[in-house]
Amino acid sequence: MKSFEFFLIAFAAFFLIAGAPYLPALGDIPALPGMWALTLATAAAAVSLTKAGHGPYPIGSLGAICWLLTLVIAGIQFLGGLDHPMNLAPLVTWAVLQGVLANPMHALFGLLLLLISAAMQLAERAYGFLPGISPDPVADISALITAMASPVLLAVLVNLVLLGARRIIRNTVTFPPPPSIAPKPEETPATTGEESKEEMAKAARASTMLEVPPEINPSASQYYSRSYLESLGTQAMKDKQDTLEEVVYFMSRNFKARTSIGFLLDPSGNKLTVNAVATKSPNFKYDCLIEAGQGLIGEAMTKPAGFVTGNLKSYPGQLDYYTAQENINSVMAMRVMDNQTHRVLGLLVVDSENVRAFTDEHKTSMDRFTRIASALITSTDLRIQMQRFALQADNQYEIAKNLAAALRWEEVLEVMVES
Repeated sequence: MKSFEFFLIAFAAFFLIAGAPYLPALGDIPALPGMWALTLATAAAAVSLTKAGHGPYPIGSLGAICWLLTLVIAGIQFLGGLDHPMNLAPLVTWAVLQGVLANPMHALFGLLLLLISAAMQLAERAYGFLPGISPDPVADISALITAMASPVLLAVLVNLVLLGARRIIRNTVTFPPPPSIAPKPEETPATTGEESKEEMAKAARASTMLEVPPEINPSASQYYSRSYLESLGTQAMKDKQDTLEEVVYFMSRNFKARTSIGFLLDPSGNKLTVNAVATKSPNFKYDCLIEAGQGLIGEAMTKPAGFVTGNLKSYPGQLDYYTAQENINSVMAMRVMDNQTHRVLGLLVVDSENVRAFTDEHKTSMDRFTRIASALITSTDLRIQMQRFALQADNQYEIAKNLAAALRWEEVLEVMVES
């Protein structure tokens, strides 16, 4: 390794780990033009670095990889930091270019530097241990971690997918052997007529092999096609709509309830929507929306132990999911929680016309139903998320394939703009 390249790698590593948090965000730069400028600058820098590449990899040096990552992280810091949603595009652009053009070992080193740099920036934003920096107070640490980790992990995933695809292609594609050098006329031994015909037939077969290279069957690599993944995603969304049907049905049978309901929080996290219901009442309001934290049912979202009463008439107000007055005396509502993040996912509710219809044993059974519902919701969400990532990876593969086919920097820029 040359001394200049070693110095460049050391400087880039020091900047990415300790220097990036010192770069101020330039608040007067519009987010969208700044993001596009940084994305195009990253593509142009990668194209310029290919001129110095050697061997089978257009970007063949580790110093070039470190320099490109330094450019991207510096630009992202100027544009608001890793937690700014607009900075996802240049980071993914860097991941695509590195995954297509760089040496796999150098690319892995770049990913390691990115992860360390993101961890240092997150620690600085949250706790501020670097000298000379007074970080702004962070109200929600978990939200900051999610905002900063999501683009980084997506870039790492894209890069690893491209590196894996390159390895598969290199192991799959075979090239015909080079043609053998024919002996000079004066060195050609004398042959009989039959031997001459055989030699001519062999030469004809060899020329056919060279002119028609073996074709690659793409069916194996295209099993997870875009249409296939989209159909899986559609099915997962349908399953999401029917997630709690079985749970609500068995709740209704177990508690002999007038109405059993499975509510889910909407994407905003402020309203409960009906996901499944089993009722004997003709007055149920299937399209009801209940504000979280308001009313008898909405307030149950704020109570870890849930809400249970055997004398509902002693409470003011009515049940929001009925369109007319019902003779309901007992209600039991319990939260459905995500066991990993401890986030509220929804609410299970049963009611009855009987006074004091629900006992401690019923509360224990209801707690089991909430755990089953939590597992079902989490599994469905995870499947939808995995299919979304798979679709993104498929799109990134299309971009990478177009970039690999681009021979001039103008074509690379055109591919990036179209993508």
